[in-house]
Amino acid sequence: MECCSVVSDIADLTLDNSSRLFHYSENSSNIRTVASAEWPTDSVSCGPGAWNINIAKMSLSECNGKLYALWTQFNDVPNGITDDCASWSSSQYSGSANGELFVSISSDNGTLWDIPRNLTNSYTPNCDPSIGYDCESDNWASMARYGRQNQAGDDWSGAVVVDPSGSYSGDYFLDFQYVHDRDAGGIIQGEGSWQLSNINWFRLTCVDPIYSPGPIILTPNNIDLPTWVKPNVELTIDLTIENLGNADVSYNISVEEDNGPAGWLAVSGFSGTVLSGLSNIEIGTLHLNTAGVQTSEAGLYGRVIFNSNSVSSPDTIPVYLAVVDTLVTPSIDSILGYMSLVVSNNGNYGNMGNNGTGRLNFDYTANSLDCDTTADIYLYDASPLLGKIEGVDTIFYHSFRQDNWLNPNSFRPIGGQALGNGTKYNWYSTGILTTPDTTIALEQTFYAPTTIGANYMIKKLKIWSADGAAHNGLRIGDVVDWDIPSDTNAWNSSAFDPTRNLIYQIGGEFDQDNPQGDDCIDSDRRFGGMAFLKSVLNGTEYKTITYSTYTAPNNQFIEPTGNLVSGELWNNMGQPGFSVETGVYDQHTVICYEPSFDLGATDTIVFWTSLLSVYDGTVSDILVAADSAFELASCLNTFPSDCNPVGSCCVANRGNVDGDALDEIDISDLVALVAYMFQGSATPVCLEEADIDGSGGIDISDLVTLVAFMFQGGAAPAACP
Repeated sequence: MECCSVVSDIADLTLDNSSRLFHYSENSSNIRTVASAEWPTDSVSCGPGAWNINIAKMSLSECNGKLYALWTQFNDVPNGITDDCASWSSSQYSGSANGELFVSISSDNGTLWDIPRNLTNSYTPNCDPSIGYDCESDNWASMARYGRQNQAGDDWSGAVVVDPSGSYSGDYFLDFQYVHDRDAGGIIQGEGSWQLSNINWFRLTCVDPIYSPGPIILTPNNIDLPTWVKPNVELTIDLTIENLGNADVSYNISVEEDNGPAGWLAVSGFSGTVLSGLSNIEIGTLHLNTAGVQTSEAGLYGRVIFNSNSVSSPDTIPVYLAVVDTLVTPSIDSILGYMSLVVSNNGNYGNMGNNGTGRLNFDYTANSLDCDTTADIYLYDASPLLGKIEGVDTIFYHSFRQDNWLNPNSFRPIGGQALGNGTKYNWYSTGILTTPDTTIALEQTFYAPTTIGANYMIKKLKIWSADGAAHNGLRIGDVVDWDIPSDTNAWNSSAFDPTRNLIYQIGGEFDQDNPQGDDCIDSDRRFGGMAFLKSVLNGTEYKTITYSTYTAPNNQFIEPTGNLVSGELWNNMGQPGFSVETGVYDQHTVICYEPSFDLGATDTIVFWTSLLSVYDGTVSDILVAADSAFELASCLNTFPSDCNPVGSCCVANRGNVDGDALDEIDISDLVALVAYMFQGSATPVCLEEADIDGSGGIDISDLVTLVAFMFQGGAAPAACP
């Protein structure tokens, strides 16, 4: 019995399309690797589409005493093909990868397989039938179970023959058949478009395998967090080199260290040769912080390089080692006020719609104010932005749309996450974050007023040098992906108010309610926005005007690659002034506080911003919220213990529990307070009015104070804040 199967890395199944093609024969009882397509998802511009991984739809045949494995493969990173993708211009999304047909050959019943060869070579990047550029996507291939030797009198003059050797002179052939799709992807999965695709046929020459060492597979193929070690301690890791070729690999190893004490990175236990066949694996040792040479906390960078006679040479293992007393991992929390928000100690806020559950995303469903219980996400995802230029590379650090905190451009939490409650506002601090190279530190603090009607939150972003060195030319800002509830998905329009440094998005109202008019609130009465308030450098007010602010469509600047592109982001943030999309899109907002900031070795810069939302109002309502937030931020900047949010619902003195328009204190207020405290009646319109003694809470002392005032000549209720 012969069979073959494709296996994906199960641990990364939801994040990665990496895979291997295996062959098994009961003649030898060995499972052998035919081909490997183990590359990270972020190394290619598109994925293989629904129900596929990098290697898919395989089959196996025999011809002239040799085995032939056939499969469809999507992209070919080892040979530099990373963008063989359909481009669906109608939606501006990058499409699925185009399939290519590959074959590998074994002449020893599957113990050794040669290096895969591309049979169709149909590279068509950015193909799109809607603009006349058809895709060349080869898929659903099959081949005859056995090859055939040409017989005397056969006429194959009209046959399409594929000869991967270019010089085949034999007379054995295998018949292939496959679908030639003009628009990559599975249409029933919402990918591509309906096409009248050809069913193609060709004859494959039954060529011999090519004997070649490699490629080699290194395990692990990189060292990064969560790998860490304490100062003064050495960490050793087994390092495996695997030869996937059908000839022996000869190699040598070199080590490069970018920083840290000399000798912190080393390898041992390797012979310099990896055999082919059943003994094609060699295991050595990788030494990290060798002999505990790094004695204090640091981030160490380097690489291990295998130079060999294999086709994949040089093969490199990048190394980042965190030398720390304790490793801090991302932690999700929430700050609850009149407005609530899900937050994280890695700098992210919004958590991609609270992982799709909403209700902690600057919406009004958690506090049961919104008549539409499905309108549970306003702020979908957000993060600070920190960019710089290194040589010719543009680098941006952020935690936007990143569940994977090990991403090389994601902020890393160091510790100190804290959550606190006050009488007037609650607060949350991320603790310290750093860039992955631990050179720049950040801390983000949120302040959420608890006052009824305070539909805003204050955000404080603090940045300083973590390594004691100056860092020049930093581009600093914030990105927020608002998803204001709309008639159609999260399609929003946007506008700005330059006097308040405010940019906001508006829900899309298309009169598409089903049945007509069943929305309890028109979507264009919903708003969400962000305003820059001020920056403070080393304790002194620095700037009160932001450098640039814009909105941009997600399907142009996020969806094609799955996240922000550093070069695009750098260019867009570098355009001064306000700019908003004139159409209605699913869009994000970016504020650039500083286009090129020189952070001194001892500098600390703080950026104050506000987050705002309105669920049933007009533009004037979000302007009022912006003004109220500005007043609270001005108060918070000095950190007085009695800092109160403005815009309090309380008028003059407390006691108007029933909220009558004349602001009178009478028997109806006493009845309303008793009903609220003891009979489960509705919450007073203004809780501060019911806090008769101004203690910050509502309890029996408030009732005693109100009775004494009304009937016993006692002191008047406390003044409003």
